Amino acid sequence: MDANIFQMVRTLSVHGTGEICGLWNSKEVAGLGIGAIFATRSAVAIGTQLGLTSVMSLSSPVTVRFSEFQGGGIVTSLGNNGTFYYPKINLLATVCCIEDIVDLPLCNPSERERIMDLREHPIQSALELYPFRKEAPSIHISYNLVVKNTRVDEFKIPL
Repeated sequence: MDANIFQMVRTLSVHGTGEICGLWNSKEVAGLGIGAIFATRSAVAIGTQLGLTSVMSLSSPVTVRFSEFQGGGIVTSLGNNGTFYYPKINLLATVCCIEDIVDLPLCNPSERERIMDLREHPIQSALELYPFRKEAPSIHISYNLVVKNTRVDEFKIPL
């Protein structure tokens, strides 16, 4: 959709980058944060095990705010101020990027604390609350975020 993505990914790849994608869930659990918040939180926590320093994603108009909550921003240099018709002409997607998943300086403070805790304790169970809906029930999540046999240089491409 925009050839400029190749140079952006190449530049980010020097230090290790990845894409958060495919975090969909069923309608039965929609609105509880399972795909948009908790799976993304886990992906960001795991990223440092893989040697990543940044991650990109394509977000729906509704989930852009979740990326911003977790330290991401809209990549306005791509598409039409960051937006594309994707994956088909009647759907809109926005390119978001968390440029520093190591320190997460732009992340919501409580979310940053939760991600850092998952990095320190990648195997745990927790009662999680969806941060964007006050009446949402808490969800019990068992995390096992240990990635075995990783190479921290696997997602780095020299210029």
